[in-house]
This record gives sequence, C-alpha cells and structure tokens, in this order.
Amino acid sequence: MRIVLLTSPRTGSTTLYELIVKHLSFDSYTTESEPFNYYWRHDAGLEQYDIDFFSNKKNVFIKTFVGEGHIPLIFQNDLKSYWDWFFVYFDKIILLDRIDKVSQSESFLYHNKHSNFQGWHKKEYYNLSNITKHEIDNLVNKLSAESQKLFEYSQIGHPLFYYEDIYIKKNKNKIIEMFEYIGVTLDDELYKKYIVSRELKVRKTLI
Repeated sequence: MRIVLLTSPRTGSTTLYELIVKHLSFDSYTTESEPFNYYWRHDAGLEQYDIDFFSNKKNVFIKTFVGEGHIPLIFQNDLKSYWDWFFVYFDKIILLDRIDKVSQSESFLYHNKHSNFQGWHKKEYYNLSNITKHEIDNLVNKLSAESQKLFEYSQIGHPLFYYEDIYIKKNKNKIIEMFEYIGVTLDDELYKKYIVSRELKVRKTLI
C-alpha cells in the first residue's frame, strides 16, 4: 500500500509520522520524511528524491507538505501534473492540519529564525521578541491558504485530522480512525509514548 501524510508545517506531523512508521514493517515498507524538501535535505546533506525512486515500490509511506518547496524536481514548473500524479500514485492520503494558525505561525517563525535543520524538534521555550505581528499575519494568511487546499482534498474523500484533536484534546478515537483507514491496529504503548506523553512536545510551557 502507498500511504502519504500530507500536511503543513508545525502540525505535529513528525511525531505522527514516526508513530505510523513504528507500526509498519521495515522489511516491506519504504518510509521517507519530506523526500521532496529541497531546502532541508540540501542543508542536511541528504538526497532529494524524485518520483522515479518511488515509482516501482508497492509499499511506501512518506510525509510531505502541501506548500511550496516540496515538489519533485520533475514537476517544479508543472504543479498540475504533480498533483495529478500524487492522487493517482497514493492509495491512502492522510490529511493533517492545525486550527490555531497564530500558534502554528509563531512556531514556524521561531524555528526558522533560531534553528538549523537539526533544531526544529528541540524542546525549548519560545522567545518571540524578534518576531513581528506583520510576519505572523503574513504567515497566517499563507497557512490559511494551505488549510483551504487540505480542506478541498478532504471533500474528495481523504480524511482530515487536526493537531488540536490529537495533541491537545488527546482524542484517541481520531488516531484509531486514522489507523483503521490505513489498515493498521494501534499499539497502546506506542500511542502513549508518541501522543499522550509530553516527552516529544517541542514548545515548552509552564504547564
């Protein structure tokens, strides 16, 4: 089965990706996080994959973003063909979004200014003193446009999940629904480690 987690930045997608990977067979699945992300992979010294790498693989799971900068090289100037390929190639498309666009924008802008490619998931308190309201408002608009795309994709039959349900409300039924969609039984211990525990939460708070 070919599975994709399609999302926006700072939605808890890395933790969710890792949780799903733990449930898949390493022997039969090819798994990659952000395989088409040129900027991150370039800084990390990693290969940027093109679709040829995945074309003949039957069992695939990747995480990728709906926004710019996450397009295979072959489709850089042809977004329509990319999405045509995308919706044909993947059997199961999980959509993940975040309702609180201000917090999402603060998180992205903070790490964009303070973190290298290795620091985006480091636990720390956010000092937002050098982030302006103008920057936040601009990113909120951009992320809202990405949310609209994700919502539109949900209207053609792909399930849409939210950060708030999974990580704030701890609605386990949402995770169960997601795992049933891809035909996987949720492991309770892994669920507690990746979702219930605060161990992997990046933004530190006083509560």
